[in-house]
This record gives sequence, structure tokens and C-alpha cells, in this order.
Amino acid sequence: MKRQSPYLIRILSMLLLLCVSIPVLAQQTRVEEITAQQAEKAKHLGPYKPNKAENTILRIERWGLLSGNPIGFYPFIGSAFSGGGLALGPGYRRPFGDNAAFDIHGAWSIANYKLVDTSLKLPDFANGHVRSRVHAKYVDAGKVSFFGIGNDSQKDNKTSFSYSPKFVDIEETISPVRWFAVGGGVAYLQIDTAEGENPTVPSIEEVFSPAQAPGLGLDPTYVVGNLFAQIDTRQSPGYTTSGTYIRGDFFDYSDRDNDPFDFRRFDGEINQFIPILRANQIIALRALVSVTDVKDFNQVPFFLLPKLGGGEELRGFPDFRFRDRNRLLLTAEYRWTPSKFMDMAIFYETGKVAARRADIDLEDLHDCYGIGARFHTPASTAFRIEVAHSKEGTRIIFGGGPVF
Repeated sequence: MKRQSPYLIRILSMLLLLCVSIPVLAQQTRVEEITAQQAEKAKHLGPYKPNKAENTILRIERWGLLSGNPIGFYPFIGSAFSGGGLALGPGYRRPFGDNAAFDIHGAWSIANYKLVDTSLKLPDFANGHVRSRVHAKYVDAGKVSFFGIGNDSQKDNKTSFSYSPKFVDIEETISPVRWFAVGGGVAYLQIDTAEGENPTVPSIEEVFSPAQAPGLGLDPTYVVGNLFAQIDTRQSPGYTTSGTYIRGDFFDYSDRDNDPFDFRRFDGEINQFIPILRANQIIALRALVSVTDVKDFNQVPFFLLPKLGGGEELRGFPDFRFRDRNRLLLTAEYRWTPSKFMDMAIFYETGKVAARRADIDLEDLHDCYGIGARFHTPASTAFRIEVAHSKEGTRIIFGGGPVF
């Protein structure tokens, strides 16, 4: 057998060593590069710094405006009445005791609506399980829309009327546990109506008769009793990424002027918030139903009928677009969080009104869809802007607070 050359063995050994060493050296070099890059980044690391918009929201939250708990004088920003646009005005809040407070604010909207709202929250007792509140409110809205009654009311029949309710109510709430509450109250409600002040559409009495708009020309006074129960596991009513909200309200309207306008009404609402991917995405669902009952041949005044349309329900339609004794609304939203203080949402809504409870079904529904942006803190929604589209056109909505 021929003996191998020692030189050939050395050459083969060196080649084998190179084949093994080159990948190892390359890997070491790559690790050194990554380590150097991480060290360089570490020199510039620091705490998260909010941008200008986020700093503004944080500053407003520190003032207590978004939580609803300001101290002393504060600017009120919100709504005077549905359809009145953005309203601004002065406010004053004075806490006293452990958790009581007096609050009063006024506002004037871009549609010339006026608002005066005051409340007195009394100190809680029974270890915070019983809460009491006295509330008074005055509204002057001169351009409230009325299209007629019924699910088939026509957009071209738009009219307006002046609506000025004044009420005082007392409410008691019993909450044995954080997520459950029952309660009730009684209110004195006086309503004044008059000709509409919208120069672009007819006043209501020019188009509709008292038979078509019950209560037209009358100014009833009511004593209103209310009972309610609710389950609420949301993180906060102002902003949440998970939880359930279920509430039922029963109202009894007793007409003090002996007019045939006594009626009872039930409102039920269910909201469900389903977090996805650590709450960076949320499915938000809402179902809302109202049922009105009258005695004998009584009627419900047109201005107190359940309604659909506007910035909070069936957003693709004008404010107060549909009115009748009963209503149904279904809403679905897909929300996501592109930044810490902003949510985006794609939404779909469908609903109807009906004179009979038996007609509250899934036929002849009006639907709309849209997209929106909401600016918020961890507990409150400061501002939202939405674009909604329906068969009657596209609307841009500016609002404060959550839709639901």
C-alpha cells in the first residue's frame, strides 16, 4: 500500500481547520456588531416622552376636566342639547366633605342653544354603598329638527321647533358591590315649545297638525318617577377596553295638566367590550331598545318619543331623524389603538322605530357605517371625530365623551 505524503496530510488538515473556523469567526464578528449597536442605543435610552397632543390631554386630565371632578372655576366644553353643535361656557365646582360636591356650569352652542346645569352630590353613607344626588337643568334649543313620526318619515319633510325643558330631580343609588347598582328617583319636568328658529326649514306648525304631531302647541308639566338597575364591569364609563354594561330604566310620566299625555317607558341597553391582542384591538357591541306604553287613548308628545339619528345613535342620519313609541338600535365597532391616547374605530349601525312593539324586529332597518378617531386618557374620552355614511348622505360628527 502506497504511503500518503505528509505534505498532503498537512494541507488537508489546514483546509479542514479553515472550513470550521471561518463560520465561527463570522458568527463572533456578528455578535460583536450587535453588542456594539445595543451599547450605542443604550446611550440614548430614556423614559417615554408624550408628544404635544398627548401632553395637552394629560394636562387637561390633571385639571380634573376629563374625570368630571374639577376644583374651582373651569371651562365647560361639551353639548347643550343634541343637534346644537359644540357648546362652551364657564363652570364652577366645589367639593366638600369626604366625597360630596356642588357643581354648576353654563354653555352656549354654535347653534345658539343655551344650557344651565347644576348638581349637588351629597356625602355617601353606609360605607359608600348609598349615594344621593339633586340635579337641576335648563335648556333653550330653538332649532330642534322634526321629520314626522314613524320609520317611513321623509327627509324632505324636515321642520324645526323650539324646545325648552326645565327639570329638577332627586336620585338615590344603592350599590352593594362595585359592579351592581339599583336605584330610583323623582323629577319635576316642565316643557315649553314654540315655533322653530331655523331659517332654512319651515316651522313645525306649517307642515304638521296636532294629529300628526301629538302635543303640538301644548306645554305639559310632568312628575316623572324612575327605577333602574345596572351591571357594570367596565374599567371606566368614560373609556374602557373590556367589560360588560347592562342597564334597564323604567319611567312613569304623569301629566299634571290633566291632558291625555300620561305614559310609561322602558329603556334597556347592553354593551359588551371584547379585548383582542392585549387590548390593542377591541370589539365593541351595543344593543339598545325602548318600549313605550300608554293608557286607554292617551298619547306620547312628539318631543318625548324615543328617537334615532344624530351623534350617538344611527350616526349616518341627521339628529332626531326618526321618532316613534318604540325603537331598536344595534351597533358594532372594531377599535384599534395606533397610539397611547388615540383609538381608531370602524363602525356599523342599524335600527328602526315603530308604533307597535310587535314591529320591533329585524325588518325594514335603517343602517349606516363609518370611521372615527377618539382621543382619550386611561379613564375618559376627551374628543372624537367621525365620518358616517347612510343612504341619506355623509355626515361629519364632532363630539365629546364616548359613543357607548
